[in-house]
Amino acid sequence: MLGSFRIGSLAGIPIRVHVLFLLLVAGLAFAPNTGTFQLVALGVLIVCVVLHELGHALVARRFGIRVLDITLWPLGGMARLSHIPESSRVEACIAIAGPAVNVALALIAAPFLVAAVVTTSAGSDISGFVFAFVLVNALMAGFNLLPAFPTDGGRLVRAWFARKHSWEVATQRAVWIGRVVALAIGAAGIALGNWMLPVVALWLWWTGGVELAQVRARSAASQASEQRGFTDAELARLEAFRGPLRALEPEARASRH
Repeated sequence: MLGSFRIGSLAGIPIRVHVLFLLLVAGLAFAPNTGTFQLVALGVLIVCVVLHELGHALVARRFGIRVLDITLWPLGGMARLSHIPESSRVEACIAIAGPAVNVALALIAAPFLVAAVVTTSAGSDISGFVFAFVLVNALMAGFNLLPAFPTDGGRLVRAWFARKHSWEVATQRAVWIGRVVALAIGAAGIALGNWMLPVVALWLWWTGGVELAQVRARSAASQASEQRGFTDAELARLEAFRGPLRALEPEARASRH
């Protein structure tokens, strides 16, 4: 989270913004074709991202997990947690919370969209704005539910496999599926000329691999400690080996929005 700074808090959870996110927003805000409608829509999009991450954070807190912060960065938002328990039920509940917020927002706004279309022309700013609000939330929910670990959908896939398999095996299978989806996203981006999609695909591939390496390290340490007692010096060396992996692993579910 180097390069991010705190701008406030919500429900007792610090809200942070990355410098690159500010540069991205500034680039969009000062683009030649950006008008009042686009600026309002951009602001609403940011609010929806924060509410999505807040859904994850509040459910995690209900399970006794400490929420470090919610950080806005170029690929969306990230609710950083102190740890993610190796529990299929806990992970599934936390993962589904974010998309559920977006679905709820879209459903709440849907009657207003109908009213705006009935009372105004279909192409008016009001109906266009409400339509954009519904569409953005629907797309956020849909994208985050893609089985591309470590997105919300990918974590739901791991939770499903973890019901009958070890956490390591469940993570490995979720990462394999996620990398297939990442390749598809990258290929789609190249075909459509959208440079952001290959970047998202690379991020999914890399973060999935980092988390898999972390899970494998924890599993190996657990198995070794069960087979024989470790001395303090051995435990210290093992922790030093795991340190670099932990430093690379995002301390939250990652998503990309």
